Amino acid sequence: MTKKSHAYPLVLSFSASVLLAAGTFLGSALPAGAQEGQNDQGTGTPLLFTIPVAPPPVRPNSPPVAPPPLPDLYSGPVGPFAMYTEVIASGPSEYGLDVGPVSCVQSGVFRRGMKMVWRFEVYDLSNGLRLNDRDGSEAMIRLPDGTALPAHFSKRGGPAAPPDNPWMWAGAWSIPPDYALGPMAYSVEVHSGDGRTAVLQPPVISSTWPQIVD
Repeated sequence: MTKKSHAYPLVLSFSASVLLAAGTFLGSALPAGAQEGQNDQGTGTPLLFTIPVAPPPVRPNSPPVAPPPLPDLYSGPVGPFAMYTEVIASGPSEYGLDVGPVSCVQSGVFRRGMKMVWRFEVYDLSNGLRLNDRDGSEAMIRLPDGTALPAHFSKRGGPAAPPDNPWMWAGAWSIPPDYALGPMAYSVEVHSGDGRTAVLQPPVISSTWPQIVD
């Protein structure tokens, strides 16, 4: 008579113990008072946590104050072009760095050696149309040191992307290992098919420019 094996109950028991220990470790890694968030599968693995802090003080009601006068910039016309732009963390870079399992996400903070990608649209305010390479337009990203990065008009996600994915201008750059740290004030140069030229910039606030931090 053949004896029945008891290997499976032992394996299951061992696996349950490992999972329980892992869950205890993850829970103990949270700061005191932090609350766990669940992942997409609802397993309770903390992907995001919050820390309780003192609420901001309640300000007493005060009489309304007249707004300050606007700079002359805001009383003049805008144009001839306007721009919407995104700065993306992508990879791999020519220096062998990637951004991990989640790529092509907007970011304002970058490390040396990473790959930056600009995606942007340019609008002709005289007719409300988007500039594209089919109408003879050209665009490039200009870095503070004078480096010019050509931009190409293409579908986001490449040829295999869903048909309703938007088309945008895009340019890429791998940050050199010795590049200066701090905010990077880039601009976009536009040459329209009918011969007009413009230099576009994001809001001139250093905290909104891409930051090279390491």
